[in-house]
Amino acid sequence: MGMPLDSVVQMVGSVNPSIKDLTSFIALATIPFNLIKIAANYLIGYFLMERLASVRPSFKFIYEAK
Repeated sequence: MGMPLDSVVQMVGSVNPSIKDLTSFIALATIPFNLIKIAANYLIGYFLMERLASVRPSFKFIYEAK
């Protein structure tokens, strides 16, 4: 986005005072966000797959074969 990384860390640090450098930024902001995002993607995909399999049963067999 054209911003230096240090300014991004400072902006996030103004919201969360525990974040003071790049390492704490990664550990306290980036990793938890990505874990939440992965969990949300998994749950949405799981429930969509269940719904698709109930609408078209042959789809479930294709999915389970992989």
